[in-house]
Amino acid sequence: MYKIIQTIFTFLLLSITVLGNTALAETSIVVNGASGEQGETVHVSVHLSHDGSAVALQFDLSFDPAQLISMPALAGENLGGTHTVQSSEISPGVRRVLIANTSRNSTLGNGIVATLPFTIHNTADLNHKFLDLSNVVISNNQAVKIIPDRLLGGVITVGDAGLSPELMPISDISLTVGEQSNIAISAIDPEGSSLTLSSSNLPGFALFVDNGNGTGELNVSPS
Repeated sequence: MYKIIQTIFTFLLLSITVLGNTALAETSIVVNGASGEQGETVHVSVHLSHDGSAVALQFDLSFDPAQLISMPALAGENLGGTHTVQSSEISPGVRRVLIANTSRNSTLGNGIVATLPFTIHNTADLNHKFLDLSNVVISNNQAVKIIPDRLLGGVITVGDAGLSPELMPISDISLTVGEQSNIAISAIDPEGSSLTLSSSNLPGFALFVDNGNGTGELNVSPS
């Protein structure tokens, strides 16, 4: 009798674990960085992670047009299905990217879904060029918006002489009491050295966790 009860209990426990993992699947968009010299063209990749329900994606990527020249986005190696990638520069320094498919049953892949070429101006400053991600819309096959858990812009580094590590910009957020937010933090080092992040003087409702690879997460839960 004990073995039967134990087997049933184990099965229920495994079922709950699987359901829990499915529910907690993260939806994120990360713009990976690139580096190059003045006059060179570099490719920035856009990485999408989701639970398999996303069928369409749109976002804006902002850049400094005095430093970078943006070109049409290209399909990524993990695009998936028969999706197409379209883009246009809707205003100076803002490129809008749309990834869609005429079939609602074809989902986007997990991984690199698009790459964006940028040409570095011949007179560009030798420093970091930040790429800000905004106006993100992810939808499923019922045209219902999927709220991303994490959004992270990218950076293009021009040259590497004398450049020190630098934190990626963090967008402002507003929270009310009882709400919680996990904010992705990342830093880059032009020389490729491993980075350790730390925090100080945080309020009692905030906790920072260093991942040990130049990234971390700030957990904020005002109460």
